[in-house]
Amino acid sequence: MPSFHDAISLREAGSILGVSHTRVAQLRDEGKLETDSNGKVSLAQVRKYKLDTYGEEKDDPNMDAFEELQEARAKREKYAALSAELEYNEQKGELVKLDDVIETVTACHAKFRQAYSVLPSRVAPQLVGKTLPEIERILTDEINSMLNHLYACAFDNQTYHGNPQTEGTADGEPMGRS
Repeated sequence: MPSFHDAISLREAGSILGVSHTRVAQLRDEGKLETDSNGKVSLAQVRKYKLDTYGEEKDDPNMDAFEELQEARAKREKYAALSAELEYNEQKGELVKLDDVIETVTACHAKFRQAYSVLPSRVAPQLVGKTLPEIERILTDEINSMLNHLYACAFDNQTYHGNPQTEGTADGEPMGRS
């Protein structure tokens, strides 16, 4: 038996044709309309039968309503499939929730801002009496350490909880060197 993408019930077909669903069943039994395995007929087939039987098709509010119904059904099925695909991709780990991303970025930003704001007072004592190349090396090491902790923060599950100054980094330490 065929499967119709625009399948409608015998009652819906009867409404379009202006006859009862019993008459539509008779048309099916006479071979004038074909049904699918679910006992439904094709909307296009009903339209063709109506045109062939009654001549030129005029504007029919019933036909418009059924076309709208078919469009609504197709849209519902499309969005159900898209929702199922999103859920599947989330379960596979290919998608993350926007709220989780925002929470992670906010936590990492807070930790980075805190570490960056205390950098001068924390590193200044180490720079006293150092040569310019030594100062550059110390500052470069500190900045690289902070950037590494920021990177680790994004991939650490603990970034959602606790004190952003001390928790959530890969080693559980505040950003920057101790």
